[in-house]
Amino acid sequence: MALKPKTGSGKVKGDVSCPVQVPLNHKKASSLMSFKERKLTRLSRLLREFQLQASLGKFDFRLHNNLWRRWNDLCPHFERLRVLDFSHPDSLDLVRQCLEEENAGVRSRRLTSWKNRLQNSDPQLFSWLRRQPQKADEPAGVPIYPQQKVEHHQNIWKQLWNPPSFTSVDEVQPWLATLPPGVFQDSLSFTGGMLRELTFKKKDKAHGADGWRPSEWLLLPNAFFDHLALLWTRCLQLGRVPTPWLHIRCVLIPKEDGSLWPISVTSIAWRVGMSAILQNLQPWIESWLPSYLLGGLKNRGIRETHEQLHAEIFGCSSLGQVAHWSQTGRAKMF
Repeated sequence: MALKPKTGSGKVKGDVSCPVQVPLNHKKASSLMSFKERKLTRLSRLLREFQLQASLGKFDFRLHNNLWRRWNDLCPHFERLRVLDFSHPDSLDLVRQCLEEENAGVRSRRLTSWKNRLQNSDPQLFSWLRRQPQKADEPAGVPIYPQQKVEHHQNIWKQLWNPPSFTSVDEVQPWLATLPPGVFQDSLSFTGGMLRELTFKKKDKAHGADGWRPSEWLLLPNAFFDHLALLWTRCLQLGRVPTPWLHIRCVLIPKEDGSLWPISVTSIAWRVGMSAILQNLQPWIESWLPSYLLGGLKNRGIRETHEQLHAEIFGCSSLGQVAHWSQTGRAKMF
């Protein structure tokens, strides 16, 4: 018996679908509305429908009665609506003017009530100051499918992290002239014990793109770290590192304002090797870095920042001086 060919879309079951976000066509108001504002909005909608039916030569008795009932409820609150003619083209403008006046009045009353609440209650004032910003919606053009969203942001961050050309040595040379000279080929040394100790300090950290966690490396024998030290020594001699070390795992953390905060996690081999290099260069780095530069350096973390700040405050208070401090944030510096 001949088999009947299958009919269908021909799409493979494992293919990734491309969903499209559908606009939300609901009747819910986009902002807070008073009871009168809702009534005026419904009156305007019914009046528009009634005039559309009239232009087509139709008369809906039920629609007319519903429109008349809502109009009659609003007349005691809005005197100008008493002269409303359902069939007149300017009747919609009259309802719109009433709606704008009501909206302005409600906004003014809400603002006055809000000011009175904050002035008469300290807890409400502090609660308002500590409020969290409203989470913003996704900007236009961002896909909603997770994999496509990652690819979209990957293309954006690639333009910042992977420029077409890098800074040449000649462009950096004027800045290097201000630093003390030094030759570090012989002073940069690696030992298996050093790399194992650095791995132990990172035992609770996440893994990179290769999937190896620092806690898993600690299960390996000491000979592994000895060979890793020889590998790093050879990398410095050649000026190159293995290609897998250059693969970085990036995680996009959503922020409260709707943007994304990228966190990059390198492989553990790269992390322990660079930490060892910074340990070797620490005396040279401290010889030229200014004392006010804090963060990312040994003994110059957030704790030292607070200690320095409190020392300045105590010094100014003991001398009867007035001190001023400011804080500023830099978005997307890294």
